[in-house]
Amino acid sequence: MVDGDFKEGIKTLISKKSEIENRPNGFVAYLDEDGQVYSETRDVAEILEYLKQKHLEQESGLGMAEIKGSVGSRGKTTGIVRIVPDANKVGHFNDGDVLVTGMTRPEFVPLMKRASAIVTDEGGITCHAAIVSRELKIPCIIGTKIATKVLKDGDLVEVNADKGVVRILERVGEKN
Repeated sequence: MVDGDFKEGIKTLISKKSEIENRPNGFVAYLDEDGQVYSETRDVAEILEYLKQKHLEQESGLGMAEIKGSVGSRGKTTGIVRIVPDANKVGHFNDGDVLVTGMTRPEFVPLMKRASAIVTDEGGITCHAAIVSRELKIPCIIGTKIATKVLKDGDLVEVNADKGVVRILERVGEKN
């Protein structure tokens, strides 16, 4: 951030003084990657989650459209994301959904058998997800670090496990 950016940001905040004074739950101001100062007056937890997502987007260097990881099992498919943090507390999961989780363990196997692909935050070539997905002959991308944070339940994705890339085709609630 250059000095001019900072000064411009302060001017913007001063112009929004009434908004700051009337903040219902909290106030957050931030400088976005486009150099603009933005401010929000709403639930601070909501704002922080948004900023965390923006940080992950910048950190990945790919924007929110793609996530990279390592190839656990080759293949390519398209499906609906289902985030499953705990195999013992599974919500809605259809045959052909893409299983997205931190990492898999033996209790995930029944879901893995129904999934069209598996994407994990953690793991290497000899992790549970990689081994089981190779046995099941389904695409698997491991070690993304951010899949469970960036992807949302219901997103339509393409899992290209030949290249280790998950591409978001359609976000929940968005129509292209």
